Amino acid sequence: MKPRLSRAYGFVDLVRRPTARADDLTPQEISVSVPDLIRRIGITGELVPVICTFKIVFQAVRGQLEVKGHRAFKMPPPFAQREIVEAEMKKLMSALQE
Repeated sequence: MKPRLSRAYGFVDLVRRPTARADDLTPQEISVSVPDLIRRIGITGELVPVICTFKIVFQAVRGQLEVKGHRAFKMPPPFAQREIVEAEMKKLMSALQE
């Protein structure tokens, strides 16, 4: 039986090693990790939205995820102005309710 994700959330690492920052990841590590991420989220049998914390990861995974039918989103930068963060979070919440 396939798991059913009715508004459930899960967390997954793109690269399976501890990193403090996105800058700690090499472009090669990111690119070779994308197929594994798609395989892991594909286990659900559903088209789950993927929310990325880091811009570099979002840029690497977005195209491949969308080809598979998943929607990809990026969190606002942590030190962005409050107005920017609020606007981005409002758009994200709206998209997730669709």
